[in-house]
Amino acid sequence: MNRHIMRILFSKLFFYILLLSYSISGFGQDKEYEKYLDSLESYLTKKDDSLKLLAISDLAWEYNSIDVNRAIRLSLKGAAIAEKLKRKYAIGQAYADLGTSYYFKRDFDSSAYYYLKALNITKNTGDSLELASLYNKLGALYKERAEYQTSLSYSFKSLAIYQKLKNQRKAALLYNNIGVSYEELKNFKLAASYYKKALNINIQENNKEGIARNYVGMGNVSITLNKMDEAFVYYQKAAAIFRELGWGIELSVALNNMGDVLDHQKKYAASLEKRLEALQIAEEIEDIQSQAKYHLYVADVLMKMKRFEEALPHIHTSEKLFTDIRSHEIQMDLFEMYSKYYFGSDDFEKGSDFLNKFHALKDSVYSAELSENIASMEVKHNTQQLRLEKAEAEAKKLRATQQRNYIALGTLFLLITGSVIFYNSRQKIKRTEERKRISAMLQSEEEERARIARDLHDGLGQILSTARINAAALEGVIAQEDEPILRTTLNLIDQSVTDLRSISHNLMPQVLSEKGLIEAVRELTDKINSARELQVQFFYPQGFPPLEKPVQVVLYRVIQEIVNNMLKHASATAITITLLVRNRTFIVQIEDNGKGFDTELIEKSSGIGWKNIKTRLSLISAQLRLTSEAGKGTKVLIEGTI
Repeated sequence: MNRHIMRILFSKLFFYILLLSYSISGFGQDKEYEKYLDSLESYLTKKDDSLKLLAISDLAWEYNSIDVNRAIRLSLKGAAIAEKLKRKYAIGQAYADLGTSYYFKRDFDSSAYYYLKALNITKNTGDSLELASLYNKLGALYKERAEYQTSLSYSFKSLAIYQKLKNQRKAALLYNNIGVSYEELKNFKLAASYYKKALNINIQENNKEGIARNYVGMGNVSITLNKMDEAFVYYQKAAAIFRELGWGIELSVALNNMGDVLDHQKKYAASLEKRLEALQIAEEIEDIQSQAKYHLYVADVLMKMKRFEEALPHIHTSEKLFTDIRSHEIQMDLFEMYSKYYFGSDDFEKGSDFLNKFHALKDSVYSAELSENIASMEVKHNTQQLRLEKAEAEAKKLRATQQRNYIALGTLFLLITGSVIFYNSRQKIKRTEERKRISAMLQSEEEERARIARDLHDGLGQILSTARINAAALEGVIAQEDEPILRTTLNLIDQSVTDLRSISHNLMPQVLSEKGLIEAVRELTDKINSARELQVQFFYPQGFPPLEKPVQVVLYRVIQEIVNNMLKHASATAITITLLVRNRTFIVQIEDNGKGFDTELIEKSSGIGWKNIKTRLSLISAQLRLTSEAGKGTKVLIEGTI
């Protein structure tokens, strides 16, 4: 072994002895922690780049919770040093550190970018443990972005490596994460099975933290499946372990979950006891956000017990605590509690005012999922298309008449030439006018969609919400034999509200106007993938240039129409959507692996779908090419100038 390698190993050994000494002494006091950071900072001035890399990685981790921008700058410096030394492993570690720092910053796009760069390098280094860790981080990242299918893909890859390495604790962690993703996808059966797998391993490993978290996950699934007694037992077991570990915030959450179960069982006195205990713990550990939540939960139970005057101080206290935190969730809960209080106190004007505030804030934070269009809009769309076809027929008839007139006048070469020039000029004007007319009609259609969406939301939506509040006020008041009827009524109102928001969103997707084409198509594919009937993949390059708003609207409607056609007719198991940019030209490619068809039938078809697509694309001067063959799928290619 040469002298240089020996020096590096010795430096690393000395460095980790330093870290260990601080770990043993503990960081109970701020001064000790500051000394630890200062000792790491001192290595940044050393000439030995190997020591610098070690210090930078650990400093970046510490600064993630103190000054995340400082952590990012450190990791960038580490990447530069590693690239200078041409050490692939160190470069990959620096990129992974950057991914983690951007994750802490909640910049998930940048986090994914650096995690994927680290992943490509780690695949070539053969470090299985680091590879599994990166897959796990990517799974957690996409879970935060609510892209659960992608999260599951990475989590399963991480799980396979940890199983191969026989790392049981990490495997249990992955089982739990996979359970969470399936729970979010409403596949509660699979979620429960993975929670149980994680629980079995954690019991074997005597991992009390993991056991408690698994119990919480299984309780969540049980309460969703209306297995209240089972859910209560799981939460109770989790609370006992958290109490033993001395984990206050986790204990308060478990107690509050037990209160949720007791609420469902209408055991309001017992629920109040659990809520108050959770509130007391939050006050002891000075967790302001949890205190604000728990005061509202206590108020909610008191109002269910018709103790409205006792509930009001808790709502006021939550409102005062809210000034110290920034949480849309608590603000919405606060508006809802005030609404319930005033409705219960027969002050319907104030109750309605707070209910409107609740829905206004909720609609500004959350966007509804994609759904199928309503029949009235389909009729309107078809009527618009028939008008377009009639206009095209009249234009063709007029052009034929003009052509006969030009032939009759063509006796001399100059006259013929002049006639041709005149004819072409007229046709260009007519095409421009026709395009403007069609554009105006389509714009009118989009505006009508938006108007109907607003009317549905502002009118019928508010009526349903008020009806829901009034019906809910009957809980605990009506006879017990009428309770099932009331519960069915509430469920029907909830479903109506959900369907109404889906319809409103499909008429005019909020994400398209706020975040653009990429996010709108991503939302469309996520909606289809969540049904688990087939897989839709969506690819686009980093830095895809922003397109003009009319172009984005046309492309989104065309993609939506083509994908819907494939879903209805192709009998495909996979669809791929790709967006590309080449030399100021955008390209949209959509292909499936379905049964294919004879493309000549499109021209003979009396349907309006493909004609509508071509009409829309003509407005943005885009070209469409369609190729398909029986048994070999279908490919649609759209090209246009940026």
